[in-house]
Amino acid sequence: MAQRVRLSSLLTSISLTGLDKHPKLIATSVDEILGDWNHGNLDRVKIHNIDQLLKLICDIVGTGGDGHSLLTSTTAANVAAGAGLKVCKHGNQALSSASGLADLLITLGIPLDRLTPQQVLTLVKDPETDFSFLFSQTFYLIFKKLGPIRKLLGFPTIFNRLAIPNLDQTYCEVLKALGLKHSWVVCGNKGLDEISTSGPTSLWKLNEKDGTVENLELDPVKSFGLRYHPMEQLITKDPKDSLKTLDLLLDHSNDQNFGDDINQIAKLDFVLINASALLVLGSSAKDYKQGIELARESIRSGRARKAIEKFKAKSLTVVSNS
Repeated sequence: MAQRVRLSSLLTSISLTGLDKHPKLIATSVDEILGDWNHGNLDRVKIHNIDQLLKLICDIVGTGGDGHSLLTSTTAANVAAGAGLKVCKHGNQALSSASGLADLLITLGIPLDRLTPQQVLTLVKDPETDFSFLFSQTFYLIFKKLGPIRKLLGFPTIFNRLAIPNLDQTYCEVLKALGLKHSWVVCGNKGLDEISTSGPTSLWKLNEKDGTVENLELDPVKSFGLRYHPMEQLITKDPKDSLKTLDLLLDHSNDQNFGDDINQIAKLDFVLINASALLVLGSSAKDYKQGIELARESIRSGRARKAIEKFKAKSLTVVSNS
């Protein structure tokens, strides 16, 4: 109990004083989590060795805590995986919103809380698995300890500071310091921690060739050739609602024939835009509009659904054999 009180006080004071927006503190926190609190023992040397065994691995993830209960990036990740990318997502259960990444997958029947780090590594290395998931509480015990505290606090902490425009270049610099060479950081319209369909999104690109950071603007219409949608049309209430939406969006049999259902059309466009960006980042699409077409084909062909079903089946097999 005493430790919980101390941690709660620390997170609160960091937020109230604005230190959670300080670049050095953010970088130090990241370094500590990757070091002393890394329960999976995936140090940087091992990660670099693993990379030699795999094709390019991508991730698409928000920090959560942006105040919006939207369809998660998990759907976009599966669409990108269905289009041929190797996607390894990292995420947690919801702490300050209705539904988190892990909540959705657990509701789907994937045993995230029973997969060990080594078992996850086996799944990631499997050439038949294009989508996999790293449950943060499994790899970093600090998140398991902090989870109940963060949920009780009910406001964004230092762990939820992606959707702040003046910090996004800082995050690019932190990623660069951690050894990443090709990364994007986004801040969507109204403080969204993903690419927005309701307005422009600021994009900071960490360039692989020279390590510089470039700031651009993405627009749903001009960049992707889609429409604007109010953010309210993207809201999901809970994990079951998110799962229903995921199931509907990945149902290739309806060929996205949503008629006049503007909420489903908005959610589809949101998924397509974020999947398109990941496909461009992963060099599977030459531009955003081609990315949109590849994402649509991933859904229509059924490959997007197969990506998540394959991960579920292999996860259950690995757990049952342990």
